[in-house]
Amino acid sequence: MLLNHTKCIHLRLNDLERITYMNGTEVPMEQEAIYLGGKIFANGSYKKEISHRISTTWHTVQKLDLLWKKAPVSIKWRIRVFDAVIVSKLLYGLESVPFTEQDCNRLDAFQYRGLRKILNIRHPFWSHVENKDVLEIANTRARNAPNKQIVPISQRLVHRQIKLYGHIIRAEDLDLMKKASMSMYQDGTRRKSLFRR
Repeated sequence: MLLNHTKCIHLRLNDLERITYMNGTEVPMEQEAIYLGGKIFANGSYKKEISHRISTTWHTVQKLDLLWKKAPVSIKWRIRVFDAVIVSKLLYGLESVPFTEQDCNRLDAFQYRGLRKILNIRHPFWSHVENKDVLEIANTRARNAPNKQIVPISQRLVHRQIKLYGHIIRAEDLDLMKKASMSMYQDGTRRKSLFRR
């Protein structure tokens, strides 16, 4: 197998040894890397990835300002674009991240901010419209059917996590994702940590 030496990096995680190529040169060591559109950090933290994802996705929202404000299209169509482009980009690959309530609130706040931009509703300080009402207004103005209501992003993410977990549970016992995810042996005893502390 040939490796592209300009693209290889070493993220050190619970390891003291340096990795070298076959010719003896060391693989450059970094503290973070972008893989499949997401950021991976050497310390295993996911908080920076959430911040990075929100920041880059909001940049995309701003690029579409002309669509949100002046395009001769319906609110329903704008919300569909927001869902297909913005929400998809934000949630891509986040099913495996262990979210806290604070993380979920940040993602929901991003959604409310985007919907306010589309619906031309100012910040609650000036408009006196609460975030829970923004979803109701968006569903009303988009005339969404009861089974296609807009829900908070955190709820969608939980649904995706449950779906992924279902796939892992149904996978064969030799499946690598199942082996890495399940923390119990079949007899119910705890598995030892993969990393020494």
